[in-house]
Amino acid sequence: MDMKENNDELLELTRDDELLVEQFMAGQRHDVADHGFSRRVMRHLPGRAYRLNRLWTIFCCALGVAFFVSIRGWDVVMSTLRMLAKTLPAADIFFVSPVAMVLSMFAIMVSMVYGTMKMLERVQ
Repeated sequence: MDMKENNDELLELTRDDELLVEQFMAGQRHDVADHGFSRRVMRHLPGRAYRLNRLWTIFCCALGVAFFVSIRGWDVVMSTLRMLAKTLPAADIFFVSPVAMVLSMFAIMVSMVYGTMKMLERVQ
């Protein structure tokens, strides 16, 4: 007997077992009155966790922005871009078009802005 036949038999037994359990449970079903308790619990748990998750994300993003501003990160980024713009044309080992470089940076910036906007939409 090969492996495929064993799997087919196992699946068939599993289906038969599931049908037997469903038939047995159908006759044994008893509803317990909880007066809306389950509904109230389910309504409160996911919403609170979702809100806490969003608040934590916003807090971490704000902390990152505050850190970037506190170390004057824009100066580092601008000096790096200026140095790259000055040295890249002189470097013969890099056969990168300046247009391709600008387009790549533009695509990265657009992706970052789009992601931030999507995150803020989900928060609201």
